[in-house]
Amino acid sequence: MKNIEVEWYSGKELHAHPRRIKVNGIWEEVFSFEKEIREDLKNKKRVTIFYCHIGDNRRIKIEIAE
Repeated sequence: MKNIEVEWYSGKELHAHPRRIKVNGIWEEVFSFEKEIREDLKNKKRVTIFYCHIGDNRRIKIEIAE
């Protein structure tokens, strides 16, 4: 999905993760997520990927390039 809105949660340890995602104009709670970090050594960039489970067997992928 492109151009999705994400509400982030940041706790005491400053580890941010998705809390809610706007899907088709409706905010959906993130029940669980999996985090993956990939590094492209050639371009010296890091990509953080969150696979967010929002219920009813729906999973949204969020990519953050750094």
